[in-house]
Amino acid sequence: MKKSSKIATAKKKPVAKKTIKKQTKPARNFTKTSAVISFVIFVLMAVLWLGIVYYMLSNKTSSKQAPIIAKSNITKENIQKTNQSTQNLVRDTRLDEALEKLSQQAKTQTQNLQINTKIKAKSAKLAIIMDDISLKSQVDEIKSLKIKITPSIFPPFKSREHTNLLADEFKTYMVHLPLAAYNYKDTTGALSQNATPAQIKKKITEIKKQFKNLQYINNHTGSAFTQNYKATKILLKELKAQGIKFVDSKTTPNSAVPKASQELGLSYVYRDVFLDNEQNEKSILRQLQLAIKIAKKEGHAIAICHPYPATFKALKKAQDNILKDIEIVYLDEIYGLYN
Repeated sequence: MKKSSKIATAKKKPVAKKTIKKQTKPARNFTKTSAVISFVIFVLMAVLWLGIVYYMLSNKTSSKQAPIIAKSNITKENIQKTNQSTQNLVRDTRLDEALEKLSQQAKTQTQNLQINTKIKAKSAKLAIIMDDISLKSQVDEIKSLKIKITPSIFPPFKSREHTNLLADEFKTYMVHLPLAAYNYKDTTGALSQNATPAQIKKKITEIKKQFKNLQYINNHTGSAFTQNYKATKILLKELKAQGIKFVDSKTTPNSAVPKASQELGLSYVYRDVFLDNEQNEKSILRQLQLAIKIAKKEGHAIAICHPYPATFKALKKAQDNILKDIEIVYLDEIYGLYN
């Protein structure tokens, strides 16, 4: 019995050892696992800690840089504003200088314009022709005026056979040549628009013999004659041949004188204003003012009047008044200004 118990006991011991071995293996594995987990946790904590440190350092750096950048931006903005202000100041200064310069130039130009206007007014020339002169009394009236008047004397005709003698009273004069007119009864021997070149030549040659040193002729009436291009050109050609200059009295708006003058290479000289179509003093003075206005604008003008009482009265009044602002000249002083 005892042997069997020993055997039983002996058999049981190995079983116990095996059981102990089975129990120790899980403990070792758990230790290794715990170590790995601890290491991983440590690594994660380290990474997390490094991340936190990096984040904090980044925030500090950015917070420090932000004011610097802001300050830098403000500084740049201030510099830009300063530069802009400087540029504006320079620009404004230059603008002020430019405006001042322009203002000065404007003042100078205004002064020059005023001076030029005064000079032009004084240098403007007005020639006053008095047509229809045929009597000594008319000559005396002209001479009583203080201003220069260019008399235009009729050629001798039936009732006034010695008009040519009146020319001796003047240094400068012209002949008032009668030419055919529409609806006008002629008593002075007017040239017809149907006159031949020979008839026209004869008439001009005769007039030139009657008037010594004759240089200028203008037309009396002539609305029919001067509208006729052929007759006008023949007359101007003959006057040119005999050294006589023509002034168009412009008794018609359809005068052929401009065209004929151009074709013959002659200056076209013409009347600008009739002073006394209305024979009253106020009207004549108004017409004188018109003539003065034209002369100041163009530099010269020609006015034609007649030996009416109202005309002499108006001229006597104007010579000490409105005619003082302009140079009154004889025809020969102004003729060359017309081109």
